[in-house]
Amino acid sequence: MVDAVYDISLGYPDGIPTKGEMDIVHGRFPGEVHFNIRRHPIASLPKTDEDIQNWCIQRWKEKEEKLRKFYEEDKQFVDNEKSALGGESPAGDSSLVDSPAVHSDDKQLNTLYLYLAVLYWFVFLLTSTYLLYTYVLARLFFAGVCVFYIIQGLFRGGIDHLIVSRLKSYLHKTKSN
Repeated sequence: MVDAVYDISLGYPDGIPTKGEMDIVHGRFPGEVHFNIRRHPIASLPKTDEDIQNWCIQRWKEKEEKLRKFYEEDKQFVDNEKSALGGESPAGDSSLVDSPAVHSDDKQLNTLYLYLAVLYWFVFLLTSTYLLYTYVLARLFFAGVCVFYIIQGLFRGGIDHLIVSRLKSYLHKTKSN
């Protein structure tokens, strides 16, 4: 069962990566990433759909204010038991404030990792294509997997719902024993 909702904010002190994956392709990795993580226990969340919607809107406003302060001030996340808009934090909330995850500033090392990743996926695609082209069993397996995922998507809402239902069933059986 889900016992909490996590609100995660990321801050990039050196600037927001603006080109997404293209920044990575060109070897431009953030030198540092700051995380701000807030845990909201399920028991502290509102019960009605309308209240949940208002709660989410309030969290987004707080997040926008937190990020605005991060980029305009000292590039640090600050948490002071009050929300950014002046409201009290719900009971049971906990925060892990400004936990920087420093990445390597070594551009050559980052570029090497990038090329190794591209090489891996290139070899993987070539091998998969070769297997699909030459072996009937590989084609049958691939077709079976595709059919399985399509059926899961159509009738169960996706593979994630199957995993959750199997996990719940397993947990229920282990609690019974």
